[in-house]
Amino acid sequence: MHRSLKRIRPGRTTEEIDRGISAVEIALHGVATTTPTTPFFRFPGFETTPATLDLLQSRRIVVFGADLWASDWNRMTPKHELKLITERLKAARNGYYPVP
Repeated sequence: MHRSLKRIRPGRTTEEIDRGISAVEIALHGVATTTPTTPFFRFPGFETTPATLDLLQSRRIVVFGADLWASDWNRMTPKHELKLITERLKAARNGYYPVP
């Protein structure tokens, strides 16, 4: 579960962001690092502050969002998550998805 960066002390924000980046890097590459190989960040719940935006910009990390829910707070397999997102993208007729 992701913590809202808007609701924690500013001093804890960097720690929380680094913990998330490290978890992704371990999952993707098996190496714990706070420098993302793919420098993109999505705010949990899309909740941001000017300070966190400045922090990410100073680290050259691009912030992105989405216009549909990923429901990634629900327990599911990666395969099910991909299927869910692909179906939602097709229904919204937006984004990139493979054409059969």
